[in-house]
Amino acid sequence: TKLLSPKISKVAPLVATCAESLRSSVCKNALLCTFDLCTSFSTELESSVPYLLKSVLKRSADTSNIFISASANSALAQLIQSCPGPNLLQTLAGQAKTKNASLRSIVAKSLSYAIDTHGAPLLESIKTKEIINLTTNFLSDGKPGTRQAGRRLVWSLNENGTINDNVINKMSSSDQAAINKILSKNVVLRCLFVTPS
Repeated sequence: TKLLSPKISKVAPLVATCAESLRSSVCKNALLCTFDLCTSFSTELESSVPYLLKSVLKRSADTSNIFISASANSALAQLIQSCPGPNLLQTLAGQAKTKNASLRSIVAKSLSYAIDTHGAPLLESIKTKEIINLTTNFLSDGKPGTRQAGRRLVWSLNENGTINDNVINKMSSSDQAAINKILSKNVVLRCLFVTPS
């Protein structure tokens, strides 16, 4: 690790490129490498998080090869756990605007998982209005998994104090109704990070 550490900012983007390779063997090895990089170089990877995260998200959303998507999910979970810097939430927020429904679902689950894992400190890297807008968009998404992640996000944001009466009062009436309906439930809805079906 001492030899690789000074060059990690150059190596990581190359690994991200390999993760998007059409050759499954190259792609899978790149995903395994991503997992190892996140495990060993969490702080050094901050500047490379956007490259790695975008590639891993795409592979996680592509279920045409279950072995690739499973490796991508493992790498994605490890990246989220190990690299809670500003680029994590900002990159996820940017990817949430995609028109690809499967990718959007993975992004929603990843946002939920990231906030559940790291709590309030992670939210300092994104504007409150932006994360609230993303959450309400997830709640009305066409994919059940995305809506479920949106519900879990509501609970997480409420627990962290991001969603409060003042914030809710500034929402549209339909968004207020959706948020209040979720918060009125007594059972916390868990969004598990699993291989998408």
